[in-house]
Amino acid sequence: MFFGLFMEQGTGKTHVTLATIQHLYNEGKIDGVLVLAPNGVHDNWARNEIPLHSALAWSPVAVWHSSDGVKKRNLWTWACRDTAENPFVFLLANIEAVRTDEFMKSIVPFVKNRRFMLVIDESTIIKNPKAIQTKAVMKIAKLAAYRRILTGTPITQSPLDLWSQCRVLSESILPYPSYTAFKHEYAIEETMNLGTRTFQKILGYKNQSTLAALIAPFTKRILKKDCLDLPDKVYATRYVELTPEQKRIYKDLVKQCLATVGSGVITVTSAITMMLRLHQVTLGYTTTDDGTIRPIDHNRIKVLMDLLEENTTKAIIFCRFLEDVDQVAQLLIEGDQSYDYVVYDGRVSGENREKNVNRFQNDIACRYFIATSAAAKGLTLTAAEQVIYYSQGFSLETRLQSEDRAHRIGQKKTVTYTDLVAQGTIDDKVIEALKRKTELANSVLDAASLAKLIQLEE
Repeated sequence: MFFGLFMEQGTGKTHVTLATIQHLYNEGKIDGVLVLAPNGVHDNWARNEIPLHSALAWSPVAVWHSSDGVKKRNLWTWACRDTAENPFVFLLANIEAVRTDEFMKSIVPFVKNRRFMLVIDESTIIKNPKAIQTKAVMKIAKLAAYRRILTGTPITQSPLDLWSQCRVLSESILPYPSYTAFKHEYAIEETMNLGTRTFQKILGYKNQSTLAALIAPFTKRILKKDCLDLPDKVYATRYVELTPEQKRIYKDLVKQCLATVGSGVITVTSAITMMLRLHQVTLGYTTTDDGTIRPIDHNRIKVLMDLLEENTTKAIIFCRFLEDVDQVAQLLIEGDQSYDYVVYDGRVSGENREKNVNRFQNDIACRYFIATSAAAKGLTLTAAEQVIYYSQGFSLETRLQSEDRAHRIGQKKTVTYTDLVAQGTIDDKVIEALKRKTELANSVLDAASLAKLIQLEE
């Protein structure tokens, strides 16, 4: 059985999947589950989802970490074996693990000797058909008795994101033997020449209603408005004026960028670097060629403080860079009044991350949750009534996922989302890009949800 479950964040896709697993176990159709998810999300299955929502919580639950000690690694090895001692097991791993020979060898007894369900949580992690992890997942999928992909946002860049996700479900559900054939059907392309190299540039997309009808029979899309009585989301923007120093540096950088583009010698890496440096200037610092951070006088922190003082409710403050996290944290401990907060980023250990989430959720004194995109997936932060984007990147998936940390089951109050934007700068371009991607994704997914063909044929 293969099935794509496209449920908006916070509508209970993990709960539904665990109920399906229970049913298949009761019917004697599976004796194990392998869950592959983004780093941290797989831990959430073990710590929260399985204990709370599964009658199979009695079974062994083994979690893969590359840095695990001997005790945990021995549990993993034991759980992978097909023995009478473990008639049903959950294996939970971060998607990056499938890139390693160590992990792939460790699951050989499991995938060869068990009738297992493969679950890909946040399945856009396998949207790139050329990625090593996508190819590895496809190999595992061929051995699975049942397959399910879970995501609220299956399209984050373009409709082409769907090909490898569907391919993991089954090699036969799409009538295209290769990604190239799929792209030819749904992308508008133009042949381009760059030096001696010829390539196809994607100009747009076509046949989206056809694609919607094609995926409808084996997918189910659930929106919050269909199943939850949640309060509305409210969106707001706070504009930040650049200081004279910021304006000067920003204009100089723009001139450099234009000169580089005009020369005709530009790579993806150099383009990203240019955008990165422009964005950093709007945030109040620059990075020199040797990696040194140089602060610039700016107003963004002041605008943030004004916003926090106007609203005394709990807030999540999302930051793109660690430097932003540090600036915000410093702001909250200085000034006339200090505020209690927790931090969630790549520098925080897994154990402390869980403690910080619990503190924010349950401690009235803890007002703010300062986070990078590390907190965009797998967390429940319904104590927040505000979500503030101090800075953000171009990823639509990260934006949508981060919004739903607060707007999910358990939220009783209206959540306000505020973007801090330096008008007339790259900040505007980030917001525009996210809106365009949202419209593109909805053109396929909304058609699919209206097709009335979206049901699994048992």
